[in-house]
Amino acid sequence: MADLYDDPKQWAKLAAKLSSEQPTKRPKTDDFANMWDDDEPTGVIGGLTEARPKGSSEGGPITPMPGTIAAHLFDEVTNAAHGIGPQRLLFRMGRGRKNDLQLALDGEASREHAQITRKGDMFYVEDLGSTNGTLVDGELVERARLHGGEELQIGLTKLRFVLL
Repeated sequence: MADLYDDPKQWAKLAAKLSSEQPTKRPKTDDFANMWDDDEPTGVIGGLTEARPKGSSEGGPITPMPGTIAAHLFDEVTNAAHGIGPQRLLFRMGRGRKNDLQLALDGEASREHAQITRKGDMFYVEDLGSTNGTLVDGELVERARLHGGEELQIGLTKLRFVLL
């Protein structure tokens, strides 16, 4: 039986459903007086908003607004999510300190192992000449387009790529 996480089409359906739901209103109680940032744009992921983001459509993708996350890498072992902002064109991963996602404890990852690039609305993963290679859904790749829901393996680290 296929798992929801294994099927990119299921991820697309879930993302479409979530983008079509109306956000909840902010609470009016004084308990939250210092919690809200008045400069926060509507549509911010992880916060409550008062209006749907511009460009959203019923069942379709939304246009990310400044300050929102366009995608993230989810580590299912540690439950850590690493955001890739909508203005970000390059996201590097590896053991080295200069990477956006440092995999310091993964001895099988290269210092500069792989990168995710964004071109328009499309994301790609590219191996940077690593020793052990980069896998997408279990297949060794030099470069591959990401549609959302894929499992990336860098060294021993497995990450799920999720479009928001």
